[in-house]
Amino acid sequence: MNDQQAAEYLGFPPATNLLTTPVHQPVAASSDERTDELRESLYRLADHLAAIPAADHVDYRRRRRQHESWRLGDDAFAERFVAANERKPAAPADQLHEALSALIWSQVTGSEPCLAPCFRPPFAAPGRSTARSDPAIHLANRLRRDKLRSPYSVLLPLLADHAAELATCQQFDPSVGGQTAHDM
Repeated sequence: MNDQQAAEYLGFPPATNLLTTPVHQPVAASSDERTDELRESLYRLADHLAAIPAADHVDYRRRRRQHESWRLGDDAFAERFVAANERKPAAPADQLHEALSALIWSQVTGSEPCLAPCFRPPFAAPGRSTARSDPAIHLANRLRRDKLRSPYSVLLPLLADHAAELATCQQFDPSVGGQTAHDM
C-alpha cells in the first residue's frame, strides 16, 4: 500500500498529502524503564485486540464509505435536539445543527468531526474551510471536549443514542450513498 492509498484507507480526502517521513530520534539511555513500560503496554494492547472475536470487529472504513453523504436531517435535528435543549442555545441554530451532525457522524465512523460530510458540498458551500477556527467545527470540538460542563450537556446522551441507532441502522441504500426513507 502506498502513502496515498494509506491516506484514503484512513478516510483522508484523496488530494490530502499529510503523510511525511517521520523523524526518528534515539531514545535516551536513561529512559529504559519508560521504554519497557511502553513495550509492555503495546503487548497488552495487541493481546487485547487479538482476543476480540472477529464478529465484534468494526469496519470503520466501510462505515465512512457507507455514510459519506450522511448528515443529520432537519426534522431529526428539530425533533430530537432542539426540543430537548431547554436552555437557549448560545450558538446559532445552523452552527449547532452542523456541530451535532459532525459529532454523530464522528462517533459512527471513528473519524474526526471536521471530516464530516456536512462541511463539504453539497451540504456546505464549495471551498468552505474545515479548519478548527470554523465556528461549527469549533463548537463540535468544544462539545466533545467539555462534556458535562457544556451548556448542551443535555444533548450529549441524545447524540450517543442517535449515533448508536445510525450505526446499527440497516435502512441504508449503498447505491445512492445516503439514507433511504429515514431522515436520521
